Amino acid sequence: MDASDAWLLARLRAGDVDALEQLLRRYRAPLVAYAARVAGPVEAEDVVQETFCRLWAWRATWRPEGSVRGLLYRVTRNLAISRRRRDAARERAARVVRVLGDADAPADAGADLAVEREELRRALARGVGALPPRRRTVFVLRCVHGLSYGEIAGLMDTSTQTVANQLSRALTTLRRSLAPSVLQ
Repeated sequence: MDASDAWLLARLRAGDVDALEQLLRRYRAPLVAYAARVAGPVEAEDVVQETFCRLWAWRATWRPEGSVRGLLYRVTRNLAISRRRRDAARERAARVVRVLGDADAPADAGADLAVEREELRRALARGVGALPPRRRTVFVLRCVHGLSYGEIAGLMDTSTQTVANQLSRALTTLRRSLAPSVLQ
């Protein structure tokens, strides 16, 4: 570990905000450039800001096994990848919503959209039909009927954590089963 980084880390552990600011000045620019390559330029600043917020939050408990620099790059990378995955998932979800639309979609929406919508509905119905019974029930109660985890748990005589787990597994299975061409 760089001697000055070690000194700054010791100051940081003691709650010295100036040490955090010095680390920020030292590593901000290269971390932003790195985050921009991993998550894209729009997210880079936010990722680096969150990295330093986490460093501050962990200051008292972090036990360095490597360099501060290595930790900062590792946290930045993990946060950037998480953001990229989250954004991709949101875009896929938005696409599904656009394609499925609602029942009141204009008649002139176009033949292509109608075909795409029907293809997605069929793929989703096949995927839901292939789910194990408990997962299918949880999925339908939550996503189709809008019941809360607590309501579903009460109906199924199980815990809300089990409901959350079953829904998570159902969604993972559906994501994998839907054709990539439908979601891209």
